[in-house]
Amino acid sequence: MGQKQQQYTAVYQSPLGSMLLAGDETGLTGLWFEGQKYYANNLDPDHRKGEIPVFQTARQWLDIYFSGKEPDFMPPLHLMGTPFQLKVWNLLLKIPYGTTTTYGNLAVEMAGIMGRDHMSAQAVGGAVGHNPVSVIVPCHRVIGADGSLTGYAGGIDKKIRLLDGEGADTKKLSTPRHRPAIRLTTLCYLEKDGKYLMLHRVSKENDENKDKWIGVGGHVENGESPEDCLAREVKEETGLTLTSYRFRGLVTFVSDQWGTEYMCLYTAHDWTGEQTGCDEGVLQWVEKEKVSGLPVWEGDKIFFRLLTQEAPFFSLKLRYEGDRLAEAVLDGKRLDFWSGQPGSGDGQQRLTGQLPREKGRIEE
Repeated sequence: MGQKQQQYTAVYQSPLGSMLLAGDETGLTGLWFEGQKYYANNLDPDHRKGEIPVFQTARQWLDIYFSGKEPDFMPPLHLMGTPFQLKVWNLLLKIPYGTTTTYGNLAVEMAGIMGRDHMSAQAVGGAVGHNPVSVIVPCHRVIGADGSLTGYAGGIDKKIRLLDGEGADTKKLSTPRHRPAIRLTTLCYLEKDGKYLMLHRVSKENDENKDKWIGVGGHVENGESPEDCLAREVKEETGLTLTSYRFRGLVTFVSDQWGTEYMCLYTAHDWTGEQTGCDEGVLQWVEKEKVSGLPVWEGDKIFFRLLTQEAPFFSLKLRYEGDRLAEAVLDGKRLDFWSGQPGSGDGQQRLTGQLPREKGRIEE
């Protein structure tokens, strides 16, 4: 047996959500959408975070792919699975861009490869579902014999969007095309000396928060509670270990571009450790009264006001059309909070007034 290769991981921010890259000196060993079925299933427990050459190649491939074009090269792959799985995954690589095939067709091909009269479509489907390199090894191009969009570990909504991005004919496929993906995330504002620790997200080109200032946090992973995610994300992004925090509210983001996201909002006052740098952007302590003057999402100004006024636990719904805040609903009641029209460009869009005793409206 040869010497075990060190496995590394890194993150790619795709238009469909965060993806985890895994690889070694031979090639790419994994690529998963955050939270998908079998997420990081073959990840070595001794893996390290870091950059290796194959990640640069994979990112170039993904950038081209998500721009709506077919890449003319393939990142080196190091697929690890059973002999049967490897044969199925090699068949996936032969499915042309912008086309689909069925589990039954793959079963026929596998039967021929293995010298059998028959092969179970279910067995082939199991191998397809365990494909460790999403998108690049195109398991999303496999559909049911009846044209149904089934069996994609990353979720049916992502499968539809991937096929649409390739220009595949999805009009006759049986799953409704309008269902948005729903995500669960956490966000935390660390407080010290009248300041918030803010993250200026400038590092990733495909980041939906590109150039915005936000707190620290991220997506809840399989098996995590929001508090588990909170502790992990703060540690990963700041190097700090939280020892005291408050759950302040639930923020529901609805977007015509990014689907629906439920965000658990926290503040924290106590932690241990030394602050480190963050590969998501630049961390900076900012005086609370100056935060709203930064390039932040317009809806963030609402929950900043709620935090400042020590509002009781709240539920805030923010609906965006592109980057424009189209609607805000606090505890089930629509807010009228603009001094100018949303998205009017008149520079007067701002939150005014105090939180009333009767929750549901921020009044002047």
